[in-house]
Amino acid sequence: ALSHPAEFPSGAVLKVLRTAAKTRGVKSGEAKVPPEKKPALKLAFPAATVGGQVAEYEISAVGAGGSRYDTRICAIGGLYPRKHGKFAMGVEATIPLGALPKGASSVCVTPLDSFGTPGRPLVASI
Repeated sequence: ALSHPAEFPSGAVLKVLRTAAKTRGVKSGEAKVPPEKKPALKLAFPAATVGGQVAEYEISAVGAGGSRYDTRICAIGGLYPRKHGKFAMGVEATIPLGALPKGASSVCVTPLDSFGTPGRPLVASI
């Protein structure tokens, strides 16, 4: 029998906060780019602890004309057994506003298992 995909707990909410995030900068040979602060979105959401084991979260936004922003982040809590305290740890991610497609009005976070099977996403307006 196939297991159920990883899901967020019932009542889970994706929180979106406008902020300024500091870039890493670059120090490579002669190339030096200092860190700088840029407008960003900070996302906060609970771990996907229902159903199967979560491997990563896909973060996406769709803009005008179908342009997309997609990235994936590792689900750190999914590396721990269910009984471990870090299994249900909340998740935070930061997205630079400049990376989002023009006209994007919402952001979506989808839990994925190790085979890429998606659970139900959380969606929030931006």
